[in-house]
Amino acid sequence: LFLAMDTYLQPGLAEEAIRPEFLVIARQFYNFEISFFDFLQQTPHLLKDYLNPEFMESGKLGTSAFWQLIDTHENYRWSMSTPLRSYYGQVDEAVPAAIVQLPARIAPLLGTSTQALSAGVNSDHRGTYLYSLTKIPAWHMHLMKTDRGRDEK
Repeated sequence: LFLAMDTYLQPGLAEEAIRPEFLVIARQFYNFEISFFDFLQQTPHLLKDYLNPEFMESGKLGTSAFWQLIDTHENYRWSMSTPLRSYYGQVDEAVPAAIVQLPARIAPLLGTSTQALSAGVNSDHRGTYLYSLTKIPAWHMHLMKTDRGRDEK
C-alpha cells in the first residue's frame, strides 16, 4: 500500500487502508527498518484483521481512488498466454502457497500452461527462491528448444 501510495501518488492510502494500530509497524517494515519476522510478530496474520473494515468494504464497490486505479491497470485480469512456473514453499513467510497455486488452478480453464511447483515442506521464502534458481535454467533451455522446433516447421 505504501508502494502504491508512492508510485501512483495516492497520499493517505496507507492511513485509509491499514488499521491505525498497525500503521507505525507497517511503515517501519516498508522502510526496511524491521525484518519481516518482526513485522509478522506484531501484526495479525489475517488480512481482514490488518486492514480497516471500511477499506475492505470499499473493495466490493470499487469506487474509491485505489480500487479505480486497480481497475484501470487491470491488475486482476491477468491473461496467462505464456508458459509460467511459480515456486512455493510450505513455510514461505511472504507468499502463501495457496496464492502461488491459484494461477495454476485457473490455467486449465483458460487452456494455458501454468505450473505451481513445491520447493519443499521446509522451504521458506528465501529457500523457495534459491530452489527456483536451480530449476529455471533447464526449463528455459527446454522452452528455447521447443520454440526453435516450432519456428523451423
